Amino acid sequence: MANRPKTAILDKMPPELTPVYLTTAVNQEVELYNGRLELVDGDTVIPGEGRIQLEWLPVPEIKFRMDAPDWAFRRDLVGSPSGSLKMIDGRSVDVYVTGISFSGGENATSPTISGIVEPSETASGNPIASVTFHVPNFQSFMGSSIRDESGRRCRAARAVMEGGGWRVTLDELPTDGPPKKEKFGKQVEDVGGFGITHVGQLERADGSEFSATDAKELQEALFCLLSFCRGSWVGPLLAIGFDGDGMRTWEEWLARKIERWRRVGSWFDRKSCVGLVEVFPGFHRRWIDDAWNEPIRLALHWYVESNMCAGGVEGGTILAQAAFELLAWSLLVEDRSVLSEDGFQKLPAADKLRLLLSSCEIPSAIPPSMEALTQAAAANTWMDGPQAITEVRNALVHSRPKKRKRVIGDDVGLRYEAWWLGLWYLELVLLRLFDFRGKYSDRLVHGVYRGQEVKQVPWATEP
Repeated sequence: MANRPKTAILDKMPPELTPVYLTTAVNQEVELYNGRLELVDGDTVIPGEGRIQLEWLPVPEIKFRMDAPDWAFRRDLVGSPSGSLKMIDGRSVDVYVTGISFSGGENATSPTISGIVEPSETASGNPIASVTFHVPNFQSFMGSSIRDESGRRCRAARAVMEGGGWRVTLDELPTDGPPKKEKFGKQVEDVGGFGITHVGQLERADGSEFSATDAKELQEALFCLLSFCRGSWVGPLLAIGFDGDGMRTWEEWLARKIERWRRVGSWFDRKSCVGLVEVFPGFHRRWIDDAWNEPIRLALHWYVESNMCAGGVEGGTILAQAAFELLAWSLLVEDRSVLSEDGFQKLPAADKLRLLLSSCEIPSAIPPSMEALTQAAAANTWMDGPQAITEVRNALVHSRPKKRKRVIGDDVGLRYEAWWLGLWYLELVLLRLFDFRGKYSDRLVHGVYRGQEVKQVPWATEP
């Protein structure tokens, strides 16, 4: 029997998504437009040549820069809302002029106007069949197989999430460079900078059309979900909507809050995209629930900021406690009616957290590996983890120096462990609220080979 051609096998694999915008170097600007521009400020029209681009540093912003040789200088243009910037293709965006530069004398140059492009969108009015978006600084994962444009190579780089009538496809971009050259993703990590690492697509699971409002709402949800997975701020940028014939019908220029690449812990198992796929449906159900949308937004915000150690480990502990209070109220009072409003308010903070963990089937005992917390609990007769991290938080927040010294003193290890345990609780509470029953990366497990820290969530039975 003749050997089967390799291309026959590859042809059965879906093709990889094609990004509209791409970066090939760390912190490289993403060019969005290059050509004729007109800056319109009231009755004044300033023509010129220039470009619009996404710049990463110091923080991601969309900016413009144009040369205007036939323009009479106006000082008052700088530092005030400056009208709109029109492109030759008819699109227009609101801008804010931040600077004007030129030189005189023998080497005189034309004035150069630069500024910031306000968040904007352009639409043709045609319905949207799919949206392509770009994600910077998301982590690598093993996913399902896709083939490249030539059909000669395949990669395990795709995650497909479905829920609420949506299908979201996320592909890691190929990172292979010339021989002996570091992969692009590794370069971004080493530099601690920015670069587009993934491209995604939004579409209705049944293939139906949708509105720009629907696309923007789902992108906002993905921003929160991907940040929860990554443990720092990441999310969709530079979204382009296409109609059923593949023609552009909508585009959004919005520079979301994106964090420079940094190493942080999170619950997401980086060896597999399964966690992302399995968490999406439950997350989306909570997201579209009016009673849960705001609590989820706030809790995820506090989780990410705490995980990035905002305000040090002390600030991280306080932020986690704020999330516990909010989620406990939302689940125990509003969702399940386990407690009345008055009954909830009368409970000590440790009891609120204890009830929240119990309702989510999460163990509350202090893990034996946390030696500083275990010793402090024995010295202060703390009964479990909720009481331990609440006592540490109270000692940080309240003003009595004697209590601060008695509870935490100069023990940096105790503060660190309280913060780390709080993050572990918060990750599990959120995963439980999202009906996640898969495996997660347990941040409390140390000193093992990569992958050995991956466990089944405590409320699910091992297969």
